[in-house]
Amino acid sequence: METHDRRTFLKRSAMLAAVAASGRLLTSSASGKGNITSQQGFNRPFFSNARHPDVIAHRGGDGERPGETMMAMQGAFRLNVDVLEMDVYMTKDGHLVLMHDILVSKTTEVDGPIKRFFPVNKFTLSELQQLNAGYRWPKHGPRDESFYGKKFNELAEDKKLSLRVPTLREVFDAFPQTRMNIEMKPAFVSPAEALSQLIREKNMRDNVLVASFWHPYLKDFRQLSPEVATSASAMELISYIHKHKRPNADAIQVLPQIHAELKKQEIIQWSIITEKFLKKAHDDNLPVHAWTINDEQEMKRIKDLGIDGIITDYPKRLLSILGRPVPA
Repeated sequence: METHDRRTFLKRSAMLAAVAASGRLLTSSASGKGNITSQQGFNRPFFSNARHPDVIAHRGGDGERPGETMMAMQGAFRLNVDVLEMDVYMTKDGHLVLMHDILVSKTTEVDGPIKRFFPVNKFTLSELQQLNAGYRWPKHGPRDESFYGKKFNELAEDKKLSLRVPTLREVFDAFPQTRMNIEMKPAFVSPAEALSQLIREKNMRDNVLVASFWHPYLKDFRQLSPEVATSASAMELISYIHKHKRPNADAIQVLPQIHAELKKQEIIQWSIITEKFLKKAHDDNLPVHAWTINDEQEMKRIKDLGIDGIITDYPKRLLSILGRPVPA
């Protein structure tokens, strides 16, 4: 939940922060309470085995391994994280694949004056799986020369399977008992129907929380799979905070810190996640997840407040802060 998607959402989030600052954020509301029974929230099977907080590996732990790859998912699984987080798009030939950005060139070797602007849905699965999803990882810091900047056909055989663009089906097959947070990214083709069918086929309905900032996708998905837990869309979050209307969702996922430019060169910061905010959400039967938290002090702050889940690029760091064992 970063890059261009975050910039779009920040504009909306600034309004949320303004409401928080005004002191109207936590006012109770009859209209908000009226919808509580329509969604199960904490009562969903997805939350029955939740830790407090859950360690949620963003993109599989993008700060530690190339995000949205089997290498990342396997690494996070070995760390015993609570939830694997991933983003999905539809391919040209109708497969659900993991990728954070809609432009394939953001993470792979796709280049050129035209192809670097091609979205995921312009590629078939076969074409995508001939690309190195770790080609540009990381953007900063030490790089692993065994795969950074190498085209897929230059990778060692043991790296190809773990670094090619994976399908969601492959992830389900590899981790059938693992809880997953699956985000449907805004795109040219809705993944809602395919995602609903795959969850049902693989009997993963109790193990997944489906998210999307794009409300139409969530609306469609909820109609197709009312038995599957979902988090609130951006529109629902705004309505919850501004109008006190409980979202038709089982959880909310928010940025704790919001920066808004009120005047030229003047930046104001608000904390959305406070003790009162969490109490209101919990009173409304809504678990709260915070994203994407990589700073240790912020991890500690929201953990002490009673956050239900922390989405992070650095699951090792978070596990250590929580006093949980970190496998070598």
